[in-house]
Amino acid sequence: MKFIDNYANRISDNSEESEIISYGLEQLFVLVIGLSIAIIIGFILRIPLQTIVFILLLFPLRQNAGGFHARGRLTCSILSAAIFLGSLIIIRTSALPSFVNIIMYVIGSALLVSFAPVGNKNKPLDDLEKKVYGKRTMIIWITESLLFVILESQGISSWATIVTLSIFICGSLVTTGYIQEKINEDGT
Repeated sequence: MKFIDNYANRISDNSEESEIISYGLEQLFVLVIGLSIAIIIGFILRIPLQTIVFILLLFPLRQNAGGFHARGRLTCSILSAAIFLGSLIIIRTSALPSFVNIIMYVIGSALLVSFAPVGNKNKPLDDLEKKVYGKRTMIIWITESLLFVILESQGISSWATIVTLSIFICGSLVTTGYIQEKINEDGT
């Protein structure tokens, strides 16, 4: 993005530093745009609070657990938007019944605990990163699991569904990323 590159060139001392700053600012810009669109969709669906809670549960877990990454930005954006929109529609239309929440929670948790963290072709994880991200993932998962148990035990299925979707989506993406990583290892 030209305006980001120009800004990075103005505030940096050399071209290498400029590239790093530019990359970081581009990532931040894409994140802010994505979050803004997600929140706008939440307002359109008349579930802004649920959308924000879903983002707060999903993003840290996804960030630390890793998982599937599409090859290009456009594919990534389309898949992310579809998953996010599908989740918000589920959240908006109805709470999942408790038995469905529990089944999805157990499946998502089993996948997450079994395979996280997962790197990818662009960002393989070394042993230290696996340890650090694995520990963070488990702390976030345990926190979300406690929240899930509290919500389900209190019969608040609409909010438990948000936790369920976060864990199930991350578990699915981690498993897909794990398979993708194994295929890439076998192919090289």
